[in-house]
Amino acid sequence: MKKSTLTLGCPSGTVVAKGKGSGFLRDLHALERFLDEIFSAGITVPISIKTRLGWANTEEFGDILNLYKKYPLSFLIVHMRLKTDQYKGEVRKEALLEHLDEIPFPLGVNGDMITTADMTDFSKTFREPKMLMVGRALMADPALFRKYKGGPAASLEEIKNFTTALFDAYTEAFQNRRNAMMRMKEFWFFQANLFEENPKAFKNIFKSKTEEDFLAAIEEIEAGRLLTDARFGWKKPL
Repeated sequence: MKKSTLTLGCPSGTVVAKGKGSGFLRDLHALERFLDEIFSAGITVPISIKTRLGWANTEEFGDILNLYKKYPLSFLIVHMRLKTDQYKGEVRKEALLEHLDEIPFPLGVNGDMITTADMTDFSKTFREPKMLMVGRALMADPALFRKYKGGPAASLEEIKNFTTALFDAYTEAFQNRRNAMMRMKEFWFFQANLFEENPKAFKNIFKSKTEEDFLAAIEEIEAGRLLTDARFGWKKPL
């Protein structure tokens, strides 16, 4: 079944400047008009909302939640930060817990779920929410959900196959191998957490100017280092 999610959590300046994303959270009257238009349009697919707790104060969440309760949401997904937090600092669990019993929709929680232990903690804290939404942690460890369900960590062969397939997919999307390589450098910033330390090789990834140098650096890492169970040195913030 097709689904649609309205994202009211993005804190990007270019998005917020247009009153979109989390920019909606500082003008609930505009948000209500927007939601009225959406839910009166006869849309037949389930609609969910991903939100933050507020613009600049967690006390805003009560009014925001009361607004959402006017509509038949299929899910409410909460990134437990304010817009002004961006992605910095600890998530504000207490602010969501304070209103947990008031939420009439299936709940999804998001923010700072980096390891399987984090996911277990969130699941217990928020009484088995219907959804655990993980972001960049999946770039660092594509097997994260498999491990959470009791499966094995990613093997070196899986990581090789995954990164090769991703590089090829980026190349097809951008129609340019160099642009794809630049995007892969961003990916390897996170992927590096799966390997034992090899500062020189990783430095070579990020400073490489040709595909040959880029692939040589990756080969050096894969040939000389074993996978770890995702150390996540970049743990905060997510």
